[in-house]
Amino acid sequence: MKVGIIYNTNRREATYQIVVWLKSALEHKGFDVTVGKMNDFRDFDCDAFILGSAVYGFHVEKKFERFLGDKKHCLQNKPFATFVVCYFTKLSKMYRRGIFENLPSKPISHRAFKGYFNPSDIQKWDSNGQKTKATEWVHEFERIINFN
Repeated sequence: MKVGIIYNTNRREATYQIVVWLKSALEHKGFDVTVGKMNDFRDFDCDAFILGSAVYGFHVEKKFERFLGDKKHCLQNKPFATFVVCYFTKLSKMYRRGIFENLPSKPISHRAFKGYFNPSDIQKWDSNGQKTKATEWVHEFERIINFN
């Protein structure tokens, strides 16, 4: 099964690292994975998608919301999951609203991963269990898409 991971970030830090972990876990399970930032992603001939974005200033960026709206037809009738990377994960319901409003249907799953403000926080950040959370989410994603 081919899975596309499409993400949005302005930096190459927390969000990118989450994507790397997701890709690795999916490949370990035997999925064929295509990854790309939203403006670079071209392979919409996937069986399923994972869509995610960093949160800036308490919002998912409008350009990511517009991208999802523009590509809504590519996601039609395909399973997809969504994620956000944010410092305040307790506010994730507020963050995901902008994503959900621009999708053809409800995602099969959604996760909020904890991000960080400063690159010097990377050592403390990983100890928060984000890699484990990403790997466990891939297990859930696999169970859901294999069930459908």
